Amino acid sequence: WNIAFRRSFGPAEVQEWIDLREIVPLPLSQDPDSVSWSLSPWGEFSVSSAYQAVCRLPVLSWLSPLWKAPMPLKIKIFVWQLLRDRLRSGTEVPKRHGPGNGLCPLCHIPETGTHILFSWVAAQALWCFVCEALGPEWVARDLAEFLQVRATQVGPLASAR
Repeated sequence: WNIAFRRSFGPAEVQEWIDLREIVPLPLSQDPDSVSWSLSPWGEFSVSSAYQAVCRLPVLSWLSPLWKAPMPLKIKIFVWQLLRDRLRSGTEVPKRHGPGNGLCPLCHIPETGTHILFSWVAAQALWCFVCEALGPEWVARDLAEFLQVRATQVGPLASAR
């Protein structure tokens, strides 16, 4: 317990320091201390391991190339927000104390990013055109399913990515 403090202790702090030293035993090992990050297999800190621990969301192995893809950052962030259902849609705005009741004004069901881009009537019509032009493998119920199909697809349409 050879610790140098920046300022001297008052009487109450001296007693607390003595009490603390009695409660916390000195380490028995003479080996030097080391720091280890238990959330990664190699023991070193990474933002990715901290993010996964905080979010507790399933890791989509095919999603990791998103951040390295040659596209504008704002598109990557949009896709990430859509996959995590965090777009500023009708359901998210009220959570941030914004106006609205969280329902789609046309369908009267919860307005999520998936609803806006995949299940809304106009979006479904657009997906019908995409399906006619590019084939049925381009149809999906949500972005995660769409990206999963595209990431694992083989054949002539896979090279069109």
